[in-house]
Amino acid sequence: MQLVFVESERWVANLVAQHGLPAEDGTRAIRFGALETCLDKLQGQARQLGAGLHLARLSGCDWARVENLLKKMLSGLDVFVYGLD
Repeated sequence: MQLVFVESERWVANLVAQHGLPAEDGTRAIRFGALETCLDKLQGQARQLGAGLHLARLSGCDWARVENLLKKMLSGLDVFVYGLD
């Protein structure tokens, strides 16, 4: 997880959890263990900064599993997920 300062009260977090290329059916190659590690680091930083989180909804993966990780790892934080189709 990389946290980049953009401007006053605005940060961008880069989370790397993809492994390889999407499958032919469009399914993304997400490593859920890596995503959980990134979210754990992100939640710690967000709590220190008193920040809310704004995330784009991942397409082409098991969204229910991602959503469960978000609820587990980011509990107590303001989290906004945007569906970008």
